[in-house]
Amino acid sequence: MIGRKDAEKPAARRAGATSRLAWIAGWLLASGCGSCKESAQLQVQTPFPHTRCLARDAPEGRTWQVGALGFEATGRTLTISGATEPVRLAAFAGPGLAAPPASRELAALMAHEPTLAVMLGGLGDDDASASETLRALSEAPFPTLFVPGGRDDPRRLQALLSMLPADGQARVVDLAAMRVVQVGDHQLIPIAGAADGRYALNGHCCGFALADLQAVAAELPDSSGSRFLISWQAPGRGGPHAVARTAIGLDLGSDDLAEFSRRVGAAGGLFAWPTVRVAVPVTADGQRLIEPGQPARDLRMVVPRLTGPPMVTDDGRRAPSGFALLALDREGLRLLELI
Repeated sequence: MIGRKDAEKPAARRAGATSRLAWIAGWLLASGCGSCKESAQLQVQTPFPHTRCLARDAPEGRTWQVGALGFEATGRTLTISGATEPVRLAAFAGPGLAAPPASRELAALMAHEPTLAVMLGGLGDDDASASETLRALSEAPFPTLFVPGGRDDPRRLQALLSMLPADGQARVVDLAAMRVVQVGDHQLIPIAGAADGRYALNGHCCGFALADLQAVAAELPDSSGSRFLISWQAPGRGGPHAVARTAIGLDLGSDDLAEFSRRVGAAGGLFAWPTVRVAVPVTADGQRLIEPGQPARDLRMVVPRLTGPPMVTDDGRRAPSGFALLALDREGLRLLELI
């Protein structure tokens, strides 16, 4: 478990990783990813070939427990019970090209006692990195909700998840095929992948089109509380401080995602790309910045990457790796601290 001394020898860990990766390779060759629910219908051959991860079959219904939290997956809704307000969220992007999380990052996460971790894409660009990232998070005392990004291959993700022990599988939850995460009166709306498959490493990585977003909107359950997007790509539109707008006014966000958020009433949200305004909370209309500690129902922010070198923003600021600690309650979402 995390927190113990490094009892596992480096050589033994490398041997275990080699064995796991050999199993993954064999699994992919043998299965053709049949258990990933991929079919010809989900494969899109556009200028950016990708998989329509939002159109995957709904996962099988199940219930499980992680500490004080109860989880129930029914259809495309994941209901989390037992969370007291404010719900503390540790939000970050996965390592991507950087190194998997090590003891330092995991200790920082645990020290701040999040109710939930939210990882937005970046599982790892190779089997070894992705495997180590999942292993580390699966041993944490808190659950991690994972929204695959534009560079994430669902075949790799499903293969690696299936290799985790039962308690590990309970702690890392793939949200690609879910429509909503219900936490008390709040709804988190996960959108996996990138618009039209841009940024995909191969033809199997996650992407979405307007039709996929329309299907999600039609299937969302009613809500009497707040709604927030949790997606790898940020929505476009908005004023000079918009979450995906550069200093010279170029909009790098998704227009379709912006329209989707407007139609479903999810003004605020957490994102991982683009990083032009990483770690800066702003209003959904992009007209003003939001001070740390100030709650807002329309707070939007691009979260830091958990590991790796600092990210350089559009204005030249260096944003160190780490995570955003946020609080979710009836007043909205607020940034508590950048760690």
